[in-house]
Amino acid sequence: SFINRDNFKRKKIKNLRSKTVMVTGAAGSIGLEICNQLIYQKAKRIIAVDQSEINIYSSINKFNKKINFYLGNLNNYEFIDNLIKKNNVDLIIHAAAYKHVNILEKNPISAIHNNIIVTDKICDIALKNNCNFILISTDKAAEPTTVLGYTKKISELLVILYRNKLKKNKFFNIVRFGNVFGSSGSAIIKFIDQINNNEPVTITHKRASRYFMTILEASYLVLETTGLKLKNKIFVLNMGK
Repeated sequence: SFINRDNFKRKKIKNLRSKTVMVTGAAGSIGLEICNQLIYQKAKRIIAVDQSEINIYSSINKFNKKINFYLGNLNNYEFIDNLIKKNNVDLIIHAAAYKHVNILEKNPISAIHNNIIVTDKICDIALKNNCNFILISTDKAAEPTTVLGYTKKISELLVILYRNKLKKNKFFNIVRFGNVFGSSGSAIIKFIDQINNNEPVTITHKRASRYFMTILEASYLVLETTGLKLKNKIFVLNMGK
């Protein structure tokens, strides 16, 4: 109610039942909620990959054996390829990325490497192993003006390029997020910290508008694209007013 959005109800998605799904960036706020909802959708197996040891440690305590967590770097092609083969993965949801605008402006090489080169590797592995694929992107890729926007736009174009090599019954989807309320590193978290510390609230411009949706809502809508008749598209989430 705080962000004035209607109550959100999840539905069962038949396409996910009894499927093995790999989630990258799985110990982050978005990746973890996607894993949580895959449990709700009764996925056969959830392969959760992240490079943060401390985040995986925290996540394992929450989910026990319901999610199979793996610590590893997505740059390691053989590691990811073997994981997919060993577990017979049906779908890859690629949520891993660098996303903080100000940090990436000062570190463009790292942004290019993590957001573009890694995406290229994961797409190649997905195609090679006949997996369906979903890229978590951002609305900042629509008309990019930042390093984040440009790197995510290029990662989208890579996904589109790989689509041309797909078998007819497979899909490579793209889902663009706006601001997700309460996700790690989001503006809301920063604003709350500033208010609690009696600091000025730093906004981009007094006339700027921000559009938010909940983590639960955004993560469910990513999964819902697997059940739509539309395939191989860029899906933009309705962020409301």
